[in-house]
Parts: sequence; C-alpha cells; structure tokens
Amino acid sequence: MLLFTAIWSRPSLVRWLLDRGVSADCRLGAGSNTPLMQAAADGDTALMDLLLGYGAEIEATNEQNERPLGFACSWRQLDAARLLLQRNADPNALEDADKTYLDWAELGGDDELVQLLRSFGGLAFSELPGDTR
Repeated sequence: MLLFTAIWSRPSLVRWLLDRGVSADCRLGAGSNTPLMQAAADGDTALMDLLLGYGAEIEATNEQNERPLGFACSWRQLDAARLLLQRNADPNALEDADKTYLDWAELGGDDELVQLLRSFGGLAFSELPGDTR
C-alpha cells in the first residue's frame, strides 16, 4: 500500500521506499495491479524506468490477465508502450481471447500504436502461429 500511495500522492518517496526493500511488484491485493501497470496507464516513463531498474516484472499479470503493455496500449500511452517494447515486453501476449494488442489498436483506429506494435513484431491474432493460439 505504501508504494501505491507514494505513486499517487508523493512520487518523490518511491525511490526511497524501493531502496528500503519495498518490492517493485507489490500489489494492493492478491491478483491486483502492480505499480508498473499503474505507471504504464499513467504514461509515467520515468517511474516505469525506475521500477524496471528495481526488478519490476515486465510480464506481470493481474487477475484479469492484463499486463503492463496492455495498460499502456489501452490508455494510449505511446511512450510507455515503446519503453516496454524496448525492454522486451511481448507484443503478442494474449490478455483477451482472440485479440492481441495489435487487434485492439486496429479496432480503436490508433494508427500510431499499430505502427509501433508492428515495428516490434506485433501480430494480429489471425497472424499468430497456430500453436500459440
């Protein structure tokens, strides 16, 4: 709870908490969001970089199977999505049945996100190899 409170109201305390052993992947409850998911949704690339530097799991999932890259894409945080992709987030992870991040970006008409995902190997669900569906 302390890390989320710092993210929302006192960002200057985040590094201090991490330096004192608070996990970069702490959650508000079992299966809930990680700080990296929150930072991705907010488009806070400086905080994302800090959390990743302290070992935040780039492919962490919550109880809805959402990942940090999904939050960045859903909230149209292009710089956050780029940072995660540059750090090797899977552009083809499936959060929702039969939809990839690229499928959702195309459905939403977000051409910049489509181009970004494609540049990192993002595929539509129909383009995925049969054994990964």
